[in-house]
Amino acid sequence: MATKKIVIITQSHLCRNPRVLKEALLLAKHGYQIEIVSTFFNDALLAEDLALIKNSSIKLTPVVDIRTSSTKNLWLKIQRKLSVLLIEKIKFETAYALGYGINNYWQYLKNHPADLFICHQELATYIGVKLLNKGKNIAFDFEDWYAKDLLPSAQKKRPLKILEKTERKALKAGNACWTTSQSLANELANYYNCQIPAVIFNVFPQPNIQKEEKTTQEFQLFWFSQTIGAGRGLEELIIGLKKTDRKFSLHLLGNVNKNYQNHLIKLAENQFEVHFYPIIGVDELPAFIAKFDLGLALELSHPESRNLTITNKFFQYLQSGLPILASDTKGQQEIMLQHQIGASIKITDPKWHEQLLFIMDYPMHYHQLKQNVASAAAQYNWEVEQQKLLAIINRII
Repeated sequence: MATKKIVIITQSHLCRNPRVLKEALLLAKHGYQIEIVSTFFNDALLAEDLALIKNSSIKLTPVVDIRTSSTKNLWLKIQRKLSVLLIEKIKFETAYALGYGINNYWQYLKNHPADLFICHQELATYIGVKLLNKGKNIAFDFEDWYAKDLLPSAQKKRPLKILEKTERKALKAGNACWTTSQSLANELANYYNCQIPAVIFNVFPQPNIQKEEKTTQEFQLFWFSQTIGAGRGLEELIIGLKKTDRKFSLHLLGNVNKNYQNHLIKLAENQFEVHFYPIIGVDELPAFIAKFDLGLALELSHPESRNLTITNKFFQYLQSGLPILASDTKGQQEIMLQHQIGASIKITDPKWHEQLLFIMDYPMHYHQLKQNVASAAAQYNWEVEQQKLLAIINRII
């Protein structure tokens, strides 16, 4: 019997999308022939991608490669910029605003042989719906609610009607759909009047972390993301932290521009130290997180996608052994209400810092939280979730 081929369609580097990476490695390990169709943005990220899959049989195909200057790449950039301007200025929607090189993807994939295509992110979802119309076997991973994602200023530049039409068709006609939380699955089903998608949490394999002795009595708070920027709850966090008089420090990991970094430092007014760290490799992250005392999952409740999803960082904290201070978004409440692994707060509440003080001031309570985190980590991990994903894949091909 011939090996079944699965093509995973995405528009970002593997090293910046652990959900795609875990899925691809899992399916390759279980005997599927895996090809990832994507966009290449720069050499450093590509080198990380290749290192992550070097011991696998996964094929990585760039249908769009904008690493170099060329007339072709210049046109792709102009095409997308013009598409965004048309939406922003005259409300004329075009799918070219979803990403670089939609035509490149379509020309490569429309007659491409595969037993299953799995679509991640907006552009891939759009292409996947077109492939559905050709009778292809298509699955959709709703990493976010794309039509309800990003802040209002960014939404003005997005083809929202196209996204909604695309999502509706994917959810109603796709061979399988899954997403990141039960809250998001339920809301998608209600909004689009479709079956409830399956849930595959953004969890990670259980890491083997060598515990290190803590070298400071200072309580260390940790937050990370791809980008350190506005709209992530960081300003509200610092304003609340300034109301405490305990000894602590704030540690932030991610890409940040100098102006925003200086803004956060100035906002802290020398009441506590704010440390910044560059992005590190996926394999290094669990041990790095484990050095700190409390993980911050401070998502705002807007836009709706952010309110309903459960982010990578939430589960990274669990796997690294950190209790969590989490904003009370619907997605995060799914886990926080079931397990005593930290505290839920409303980041806009002027007294939210009292929850933090309770964790910092009572060592026995903190120790119990650590034990609860270890129990929850045994439930929410990739070893558990991968079985759910395999069952879906085996059912549809």
